[in-house]
Amino acid sequence: ACILLFLGLRYWPVAVVLALLWIGWYGVYAASNLSFGAVTVVMLCGVVPACVLLVLGLILVSGYLFPPSSDNLRWKALRALLTFTIGTNHPYYAVVSHGDEENELTERAGGQAYLRAPGIPGGNLAVGPGLVLTGCDHAVVLSDGLSLKGVHGPGLVFTDTGDRPIQTIDLRPHYRDFVVKGVTKDGIRVAVGVFVVFELDRGEERPTSSRPFPYRERAVFAALQAQRMQHLPDEVRERRWYDLPELGARRALQDIIAGNPFDKLYQAHRSSAPDRHGSSGLEGHRDRRIVGDSATSDEDARSRVVGEFRARLTADLAPTGIRVVDAGITNILPVDGEAVLSQRIQSWQAGWVQRIMLRQAEGQAERLRLVAEARARAQEALILGLGKRLLDMHEPGSPVPAEDVARWFLEVLREMAYRPSVLPLLPQETTDTMEQVLRKLKDARDHA
Repeated sequence: ACILLFLGLRYWPVAVVLALLWIGWYGVYAASNLSFGAVTVVMLCGVVPACVLLVLGLILVSGYLFPPSSDNLRWKALRALLTFTIGTNHPYYAVVSHGDEENELTERAGGQAYLRAPGIPGGNLAVGPGLVLTGCDHAVVLSDGLSLKGVHGPGLVFTDTGDRPIQTIDLRPHYRDFVVKGVTKDGIRVAVGVFVVFELDRGEERPTSSRPFPYRERAVFAALQAQRMQHLPDEVRERRWYDLPELGARRALQDIIAGNPFDKLYQAHRSSAPDRHGSSGLEGHRDRRIVGDSATSDEDARSRVVGEFRARLTADLAPTGIRVVDAGITNILPVDGEAVLSQRIQSWQAGWVQRIMLRQAEGQAERLRLVAEARARAQEALILGLGKRLLDMHEPGSPVPAEDVARWFLEVLREMAYRPSVLPLLPQETTDTMEQVLRKLKDARDHA
């Protein structure tokens, strides 16, 4: 027994084989010797350590075949080994990665998912459990058909009666790049390349060697609940949680583009330098990213657009358990250059026409104000001048001839007309007429 125990700790396969041979040998001996003497009893007592050693060997074997994540799951590992041997196990699954998020759950060993243990002592040892094997970068969501049983993994996951994996969760950071088309505030269709880097929210937990891709279970549930079915004209497409950032980015960027005129969005592109190939189009936009972290108040309009885009996308995805790591856009370019040129000319023309009409209205109002002011001043000067002449030429209470009043009135008008600011505005006939009338009045006075 001591030798077998030593072998069980050092070389457990050899110990298991020897224990089985030992038990078989004693079984044959007991069957051939029905008389139980003292020697037989002593020799049969060796069966007990052999059985103990066999159980220990099976536990060690199950621990190597199904490495559990903790010591309290070694009993399930032993059950998995025994039930797989007798065919009463639940199904075994493995996550097969294809290099993207669409990882398949492959059934590696069939089983009876709803088989229950008999109600006898030790009955649980003869039924189940099942297995789901994932890599270090994936978790699995279990359900019993009525409710979710939680998010488990990465690594080896044991399942109970009725548990089935419904979806795998890729815990790695994800990258998406796509083109968004929108319409600016002034009606110009533009296209812009977008990239988004995101992952499931992990809170303040940092990656470690034993848990390289941490996650929050509530973030996974929020992401699953946010999944939807998108109804397209030709099909109905399932949108998984990793499709939500693209949908949110399209919606947010189209709203931002619709709230800005094309000139404001296009100004940064005109001042930006071309890439090493001399191109500023949408091709190769992965190499020409404008990251939202570099946006400041002194930078161009596109950087401000990126800052607003990233803030809106982060706020939209936070309730779904998705954290935005990085996001940005490329050059904002018109979809149709010739049509855009015509639209811009029309837009500029409408703007300038509006400015001209506004200036004309302001000028007309100013002209009317100046004319009214000049008329009032002229009337005031005329009345004051005429009144002064009357005071200077006659005593109070004496009658004034009408010819004198007319002559004084014309003299006041002539003084006002010959002012430098007024004379260029009057036609020559006006001054000539006033001179003729004054001469006639003077002649009539001399004759009288």
